[in-house]
Amino acid sequence: MKQKYSIIFVVLFAVFILNGCSKECCDPTNPECENYDPCHNSQPANADFIINEQINATDFYYETDTIYRVNGTLFKPKHDADSITWILGSETVHQKELFRKGYPLGTIEVTMIAKMNPSSCLTEEQRIDTMTKQFFVLPSPSVIDSNASKSSPWWGTWEGYNTDEPNDRFTVSWGYISGYNASNTRVEMDFVGLPKGIKKQIPFYTLSTSRSYGIEVGVGYKAAKMYNITQNNWTYGGFALEGISYRNKNEVTIEYSYNNTPYQRWLNGEDKQVEPIVRVNKTFKATKISNEVLTEE
Repeated sequence: MKQKYSIIFVVLFAVFILNGCSKECCDPTNPECENYDPCHNSQPANADFIINEQINATDFYYETDTIYRVNGTLFKPKHDADSITWILGSETVHQKELFRKGYPLGTIEVTMIAKMNPSSCLTEEQRIDTMTKQFFVLPSPSVIDSNASKSSPWWGTWEGYNTDEPNDRFTVSWGYISGYNASNTRVEMDFVGLPKGIKKQIPFYTLSTSRSYGIEVGVGYKAAKMYNITQNNWTYGGFALEGISYRNKNEVTIEYSYNNTPYQRWLNGEDKQVEPIVRVNKTFKATKISNEVLTEE
């Protein structure tokens, strides 16, 4: 009896499939098929968009809702549209993406309007969509104001580990102040600590440069970019360190690389040798342990 019902089910299923479309053609995107649907790829307008912070003087962008004033923003639609309009302050701009910088401090509002061309597949309401979002602009860390820089969530000391050695913990830091009085004090969001083994930051207010003065740091509110500006491959350049840091409150992840040839020679107390260039990629995860930068005694 069970076998009889199984045969009936198979037959009915086959009939259903055959009635749905012919054996030769069953494709809703193909105009030659019986089940062709001319509205198959028609999507209603969707004005959702991304707010990206551009880290100053770099080509690095990331999504955020808070930026530093020195940085710019790139607004990008999440979905295709036949026309896109941006409304930002007193501006109305008709283009796919919009980049702007030089904002006042505080909350900024931006609106995107997405439109689709007239079509029998979409109703009038489906052809247009509008979305408004806000982002917040903060004062930038300042080279002449240590209080402004120290208020940045990056400033301080972070303890963590490379993901390939989770039991080996050590610290990194952002922040340095050179000089010994108000007339020659300079505050930098300098980075120290990677690769593992580089000494802590030089004590503040001394007549010295940062421990890793060959590493430039571009700071966004939730991301930072470190890159080598002197093409050196020794400790003060982090052995040609390059990295991107992503911060989530008091947690940070740093995806970085460096030249392993001089690094290994330095660890072994050998003379500097750059080549062969061997880039090593690592990921460092850490938690903030202090709002102060740990320095040498």
